[in-house]
Amino acid sequence: MGITGVELSELACEQFYQENNLEVSKVKTEQGSLYISPNPPVSIYQGDFFAVEPEFTGSIDFIYDRAALIALPEAMRKRYVEHLKRFMANGTRVLLFTLEYPQQELQGPPFSVSKSEIEELFVDFQINQRKQRDLIGNKFARRSLSVSSLVETAYLITA
Repeated sequence: MGITGVELSELACEQFYQENNLEVSKVKTEQGSLYISPNPPVSIYQGDFFAVEPEFTGSIDFIYDRAALIALPEAMRKRYVEHLKRFMANGTRVLLFTLEYPQQELQGPPFSVSKSEIEELFVDFQINQRKQRDLIGNKFARRSLSVSSLVETAYLITA
């Protein structure tokens, strides 16, 4: 079983392979760069997620979204989820992390995404809230966020 990822940041791609001590080759494509590790098979497309087509990834069983959805402003989130759904078949699961805080206290990114918005975006899917934790006093993505409340929620979403 191989792993395929999409990452906007070239630095994040390079750090991933370095931190995991993986041999990697880099191939330039029309849409960006493709990082490939043969053992274990890990491929990361570096570029615009919206430019990636399902033909590139093949069948996807599991999607991990640590900070992609919350990096997008509200106007782009529906487009992101609609594009994500193109990679999903019946039974595909998504582990999705969100943050909730008073949006008026921070312009983002990261942006606050509520449970009701997740339910709207994934209306035809089974949504299971797995875990919630208070992040006040902790750092998120190596920085402190100055907000009065900050909650991280993990959802398991099944197509």
